Amino acid sequence: MRVPQMKIGQVARLKVINVSKDGAFVDVGAERGIFMPFAGMRGRPKIGERVWARLYEDKSGRLAVTMEVEDALRRAARPATDKKVGDTVQGEVYNITDRGIFIFTDERHIVFVDNKEITARPKVGESVTARITYVRPDGRLNASLREQKEKALFSDAEAIFAYMTANGGSMPYGDKTAPEVIRARFSLSKAAFKRALGHLLKEKRIEEKEGWTYIVHP
Repeated sequence: MRVPQMKIGQVARLKVINVSKDGAFVDVGAERGIFMPFAGMRGRPKIGERVWARLYEDKSGRLAVTMEVEDALRRAARPATDKKVGDTVQGEVYNITDRGIFIFTDERHIVFVDNKEITARPKVGESVTARITYVRPDGRLNASLREQKEKALFSDAEAIFAYMTANGGSMPYGDKTAPEVIRARFSLSKAAFKRALGHLLKEKRIEEKEGWTYIVHP
């Protein structure tokens, strides 16, 4: 019987090979999959997906894995001394919190992406490409999954216009709408929303009246 290629305490990207009501089984190079209990999951990984996980020995002496890998990845990480704002990095999401997501890159850098810099929220284990917005003194990175402002302006405008089209050609949102409402509805900052709205107004595709915004029909 083959033994695991991992050692207890090690962390690796592991493939999910089976899922049950109690947890999942992942491939660590042994003859059979190693069990990942429900309590050790982050999200609900599916068969075929790869997740960051740590091998450990449970109370009964059996091998198991967990997706709680924050401490281990912090120890394995290295400072991003060769990165600058505007560079892109690629890696996998290993944790999602109320504030945002954490990524561990191919170069072993830790990257934080704030909620306001996320368009479509990825799952734990998903591979993403992010644009660096800040290099912290400790060598960790802040990044964004959004396009640069110049490019995002057009896609944000089209997303807003599509929303209006799907809702009868109008919406109860405009320049005076509260930032938290804009964030909840469009996943945009107030500044990004106003830029996109201004673009549509300049093109005369929309108009604003008494706090509402309407599509201008030819």
